[in-house]
Amino acid sequence: SLESYRHKIQGNLSDKDQEKSLLEKRLNELELELKKTLNDHSLTMIKFESLAREHDVLVQQQKLQSIEHQQEIEELQDELTELKEIYIPSIDE
Repeated sequence: SLESYRHKIQGNLSDKDQEKSLLEKRLNELELELKKTLNDHSLTMIKFESLAREHDVLVQQQKLQSIEHQQEIEELQDELTELKEIYIPSIDE
């Protein structure tokens, strides 16, 4: 009958409304998850870039120290050579 048909349609509408509400709720949850994931990714990238810069600075410092140490070694070798010339008599003398 018409009444039962109308009742059935109202039931279907109610089911569809519930389904729509559940889907909207799930969509909101997914949007929040996505925002959190994007935020976490941004923070991770900021940390990574900071660590990369720190690494570059440390590498540069290491290079400079290495150059300084090499210069010190060369100076000490020159001093040693001079001292040998002064204090170790040559065979010719």
